[in-house]
Amino acid sequence: MNSLKYCPPLRFTRENGEVYPNWEERPLSEYLVEYTEKTLIKNQYPVLTSSRAGLVLQTEHFNGQVTTEDNIGYHVIPYGYFTYRSRSDDGRFAFNRNTLIDKGIVSYFYPVFYVNGAAPYFVWIYLNNFLSRQIVREIVGTSQLVLSFNKLKNLTIKIPSLPEQEKISSFFSLLDQKIEKQQEKIEQLELFKKGIVQQIFSQEIRFEGFTQPWVVKRLDELCSINPKTPNMPERFLYIDLESVEKGRICKELEVVERDAAPSRAQRLLQAGDILYQLVRPYQMNN
Repeated sequence: MNSLKYCPPLRFTRENGEVYPNWEERPLSEYLVEYTEKTLIKNQYPVLTSSRAGLVLQTEHFNGQVTTEDNIGYHVIPYGYFTYRSRSDDGRFAFNRNTLIDKGIVSYFYPVFYVNGAAPYFVWIYLNNFLSRQIVREIVGTSQLVLSFNKLKNLTIKIPSLPEQEKISSFFSLLDQKIEKQQEKIEQLELFKKGIVQQIFSQEIRFEGFTQPWVVKRLDELCSINPKTPNMPERFLYIDLESVEKGRICKELEVVERDAAPSRAQRLLQAGDILYQLVRPYQMNN
């Protein structure tokens, strides 16, 4: 294809102050290379799960469980390589990189690839932030939307010279390191909170001034459980399983029309309501 020139409003410069060459629009097929190694024996490598929250060990994602032992023929993903779930309920796709272990495995629904001829970190940023409009034109399917690896390679990327790619990659890598350190502090606070919750609800510790014993009540004495809404509004925000990740809404919710909504959209959520998941409890998405 003919190279299209592009100049973003914010640019890095060389050490001498000179501006790097303009970016070019190129097909991703020039940089993405499919990796097709598959497992030959059961549990050949640790099983990984690629989700919108990132790439994690499946035992951690599913609370110590592996969803299936039948993983012969799974795709092998070496360290530094990329994968994504090729099927989506809402047309959004998350591209993840293996930065966890030397080699892992993912389901055959997850293409594996590496980057050649460009800075991998730069391409990773671009895949996750600037392809949504192009993806809409390439996905196929009805109930589930599919983005095959061949369709992914049809998309284009606006890309600078390799030195500028590396400079951009270094900048965002430093930001990611700062975010990771903050995340570690959050995890420590969450662990502290979990311990305090256990102590308070076991009445091991009490707040000053409160000495009366706690009483036991049935849950249905305190709340209405799973009530259906008789008359749903004409338009509303729809929450599905993929909307929630570890107790938090993890994506921007879409407004749906009542007549076009899934049949399971039967309950209207009010402020302060508690959600719980009736299927796949190991995901802990309550």
